[in-house]
Amino acid sequence: MTKLASICLDPGHGGSQPGAVNSRLNLKEKDIALAVSQRVAEYLLYASRDIVTGTFTINEFCPEEHKPLLNVFMTRGDDVDVTLQERCAFANSISSACFVSIHCNSYSGTTANGIETWRWKEGSKKSKFLAESVHQYLMESVKEFVITDQDGKFHAPKSRGVGKNQTYYTLRHTVMPSIVVEIGFISHDGEAKLMSTKEYQDAIARGIALGILYATAV
Repeated sequence: MTKLASICLDPGHGGSQPGAVNSRLNLKEKDIALAVSQRVAEYLLYASRDIVTGTFTINEFCPEEHKPLLNVFMTRGDDVDVTLQERCAFANSISSACFVSIHCNSYSGTTANGIETWRWKEGSKKSKFLAESVHQYLMESVKEFVITDQDGKFHAPKSRGVGKNQTYYTLRHTVMPSIVVEIGFISHDGEAKLMSTKEYQDAIARGIALGILYATAV
């Protein structure tokens, strides 16, 4: 029997650490990150694969007599404090095939917006493939949504691409392919409002889950 790969999802912040905050809308990064991460976990566990084509399907609910394709773990499943060191130690201890940390971005102004994915600057080809796969499927999943800017103009969610990073703690201290997904700017009211909706969170989660599956499931 083939041993299933383990995936570690990391909802950013939590507990006394709210992360970025939009006080105008009373939104906190820690809450959005947890909601999206929990949905990613469900989609990964409910996913199925066509044995002929190899195509993955994201199911809304768990099919009957379903056998998961992956083991899924989370660094936190509630609004609790978890240090960066504890997150990395947990992922390393379960020999995770990949580590995906989910965050909301923020900027001092209110105009910056878009989705970006980061990988370790000196990371492996597997890290690069994971980052590109997750980003590609995420952008595809949210392309029909509309974000309204401060000036009233509207557009689809913007891709800020895949970047290399050498400062994020979790990228430096995990031993498996690791990425940080910034799902949007909580400082941009239009994008923040969208990120607070279940429909958009589900779309983000579907994209991230598909990207993980195509990068890691065997």
